[in-house]
Amino acid sequence: MSLYIPRIEWNDQSVTGTLTSGSPTISGITSTTGINAGMIVNGTGIPSDAVVLSKTATSVTLNQNATLSGTYAANYLERIDFDFPPTQDSEEEYRPKQTITESLSGLTQVVTDYLEAFRSVEMGFLTQTVADKLQTNFYLYAYKGNSFRWFADKAFTTTFQTYELGKWDFSRDRQVKKHPSFLYQVKMTFRRVVQ
Repeated sequence: MSLYIPRIEWNDQSVTGTLTSGSPTISGITSTTGINAGMIVNGTGIPSDAVVLSKTATSVTLNQNATLSGTYAANYLERIDFDFPPTQDSEEEYRPKQTITESLSGLTQVVTDYLEAFRSVEMGFLTQTVADKLQTNFYLYAYKGNSFRWFADKAFTTTFQTYELGKWDFSRDRQVKKHPSFLYQVKMTFRRVVQ
């Protein structure tokens, strides 16, 4: 079992909006469809550690006030910093995607199109809030084939792998049922093309 505590990031995007110094509202956004409450926001005129509290069709409200006025592009992303190491984290398993053809003489020719790496991860002791965010925000984003970043250790914020979901299922189970609020475990399989 790994002693590293991971981080996952997804749904990063750049969105232009208008800031007013001293106000938490970013207005004049063309569409807020891909923006969710809890997303981290950074950019010109936006304090560090700002997150989205709520949104309308054309604006978002942050938990902090803007420090400048003007129209700027801001970066939005969703992140989960886990509290515990994975209960299971497999080494990457490599699987070649191959095309096999047979000639008229009976010789078989194997051509490797690309090599995939698969990784199985099980996270345990997740709060209801984190389990819900994984199921509603992360899974609904990733099951469409969108990629995400997996940091094996959240302390190393520049070391990550870019994955997609390896299977289109999402396993979530209750654990520690005598806890005042249920804790959950989530199993996921990731995949990436190595070469």
